[in-house]
Amino acid sequence: MKYKSSDDEVETLSDIEFNDSVVMEKGRIVEWLNLPPELWTMIAKHLITLDNTTFEIRRFRSICNTWRSAHPLPEHTPFAIPLGRSCLLQKKIYGLKPLSHESHIDQDPSISSSKGWIIMSESVPLPLLNPFTCSPISNTPQIFSSDTSPRVLDIMNFKAVELFEVFNLSGNYDYDVQKAVLFPSFHVEGRMVFALFRGRKLCVRKTGDMKWTMMKLGCYCCHDIIIHKGKLYVINDLGTISWMNPSSLKLVQFTQPLWGWPNGKEKKMVECGGSLYVVDMPIKAFSLNEEVDIKVYKVNEESGRWEVVKNLGDVVIVLGNKSNFSLSAQDYHGAEGNCIYFSYTNSRGVRIFCFSLKDYILKTPNPFWPCPSLFSH
Repeated sequence: MKYKSSDDEVETLSDIEFNDSVVMEKGRIVEWLNLPPELWTMIAKHLITLDNTTFEIRRFRSICNTWRSAHPLPEHTPFAIPLGRSCLLQKKIYGLKPLSHESHIDQDPSISSSKGWIIMSESVPLPLLNPFTCSPISNTPQIFSSDTSPRVLDIMNFKAVELFEVFNLSGNYDYDVQKAVLFPSFHVEGRMVFALFRGRKLCVRKTGDMKWTMMKLGCYCCHDIIIHKGKLYVINDLGTISWMNPSSLKLVQFTQPLWGWPNGKEKKMVECGGSLYVVDMPIKAFSLNEEVDIKVYKVNEESGRWEVVKNLGDVVIVLGNKSNFSLSAQDYHGAEGNCIYFSYTNSRGVRIFCFSLKDYILKTPNPFWPCPSLFSH
């Protein structure tokens, strides 16, 4: 990256040493504010190219008026694909990591400063969403401790790493659709939206079509859909996983059934360490300290057979309202390894549970926000 100096010499960013207040340019001290505007624009483009997230752009712009003028804010409209009277909205799940100079923020030497936090957001400004329910986190205050309830994120205290994307259908289908995926995930003509409707009906719609087409699953219902290694997978009542042939829209059986008959449990698919897992769990109201019959299975992708998982080790499985994902517990505050986190909704609202594979007991999850200095008060 090059710029013209006042002496018409061509300089590169590698010739410049940055510090808190000045730029050292071949032995000369140049005040920050005296740098040419075109250089700030080049620096902004360089930094944002390295990590093109809304968080990094807003951090850069927060320094001063000069930096704000060097790069515009992202558009306020989230990624969206119109689908008749509704649209497919993209949300993103981020991992927040403390900056190196903020290593003291926890005031607790027992907690590693390299640990981060999980948030979900969908647009600019950045509304914080509950990764379990996709609703504003203010609607589920029970997952936050009273002294760390988030208010406004101070983006100067952390860096953000994009982890996963989640899709949601707005408009007429907001309540009826349990999960939606865009297939294929990369941008090509004729992409399709697969939606799992309430009642376990799986429908498909090309992005330019005006109506949904219901997929035929025989006499069985669809429990979950997932994109895994570039393919769309579907699981039914028996726990049989099939993959979708994108040209014919026909299902090709991938695994043996988990059960010989529908066992009345919910079946959720999640990717862990590059492998496909299934969580088989009851569909009912839950109580804390209750022993629950939740089982985890791993798919042997060579044979299509099932392996019972007794211990997830450091892995955390999160079963959200619109997506399922896994994390390493050692990387995030409040996360406990060998556990499954999920939500249950009833007439009194949403409740979050943590299920331990060690003792098969439900408990209240640890607060997700142990670090108040992430927020401005």
